[in-house]
Amino acid sequence: MDLRCLKYFTAVYEAGSLTAASKILYISQPSISLALEKLEAKLQTKLFVRGKQGVIPTDDGNRLYPSAKHLLEQASGIKTFFTSSKYKHLIKINVTRSIRISLIARILKTVISELPDLELRINDKQSDADIRFTSNHLVTEEELFVPLWEENLVAALPRDNVLQVKKKLNLDELLEYPLIERTNCEFHSQMMKLITQKDGGVSVAAKVDSEEWAVALVESGIGVAIVPESSIWGNNTIASCEISGEAILRHVGIAYAKGSTNRPEINNIIQACKNGFKQILASNKLIQRDFQKVHDFLHSQKSRPF
Repeated sequence: MDLRCLKYFTAVYEAGSLTAASKILYISQPSISLALEKLEAKLQTKLFVRGKQGVIPTDDGNRLYPSAKHLLEQASGIKTFFTSSKYKHLIKINVTRSIRISLIARILKTVISELPDLELRINDKQSDADIRFTSNHLVTEEELFVPLWEENLVAALPRDNVLQVKKKLNLDELLEYPLIERTNCEFHSQMMKLITQKDGGVSVAAKVDSEEWAVALVESGIGVAIVPESSIWGNNTIASCEISGEAILRHVGIAYAKGSTNRPEINNIIQACKNGFKQILASNKLIQRDFQKVHDFLHSQKSRPF
């Protein structure tokens, strides 16, 4: 059955004339008339009685209309299924625990806006992810890495802490205060080794496994923490200070399997993530300020990753 003929038939049936249907469909009357003749020949019946005032459906025309309408709706539904949000490419995403979730969420907002044909699923399993938001220090040999930003580890202090007036701190000064230990950090073992070697040891106020908890406990005044700069970008309730000595640098970005380079949806999502980070900087002057500050700092001295 020719769906085009059925479409013209229902338009004429509903409009009451070929002239009116022609205006609705933006199709010439001869084309509509020819399609109706073809449909009548196929069904071997008369569908309309033509008159000066328009057309009147025959009994067979009345019987055909609901079936034709239903078929057209089904056809439209099939098309919608494959072109609308009901049919999407599933992308499974893993986010390393040492990365601030709210930043990634804002980046993903841009991804969803630019790529509506993608369905994003946040996955706790690193091995089951199509892409990972992670640090360059955690990329495996089987993965490629696209950096989004670079940052240093800094001391995060409550605003009322007397040390917040300083631009730089050494570890001895910082460790005079209870420490919020970030067990989720890729530098955790190295940092704790450095800290425990200091005279007097360290007083640990709490151990946390997420950036959000570390920041919240510093905000509450429970202690101080050593965090990636991005964890406190745009936060006016926390002061940050550089830690004296060589900078502890990391790049945050997207890791994905080497075998995924031929998947267009992966390439598209990477570009959308880049756009999303640019939008964050453009829309938030506080984050833009803090990002520029750490960028200038990192490029003003010798930096090294652990």
